[in-house]
Amino acid sequence: MIIYKVTNLVNNKIYIGQSVNNLQHRKSEHYKDAKRLNRNTVYFHNALLKYKPEDFKWEVIDTAKTIEELNEKEIY
Repeated sequence: MIIYKVTNLVNNKIYIGQSVNNLQHRKSEHYKDAKRLNRNTVYFHNALLKYKPEDFKWEVIDTAKTIEELNEKEIY
């Protein structure tokens, strides 16, 4: 279980998320969701569609052993 950070290298905006899967899997899910979902409702997905993949830096910033710990760390 991971806490991850995505930094837009063009405008320096960041997104913090959590996943019970690895970072590559979660990244893939975000790009699939961005193409499927209503683009007016999810700012992060809009950015994924607007900018090139190389405009983002994806990194794991923490790990957790339980869902409760994962939720707390994401909020922090």
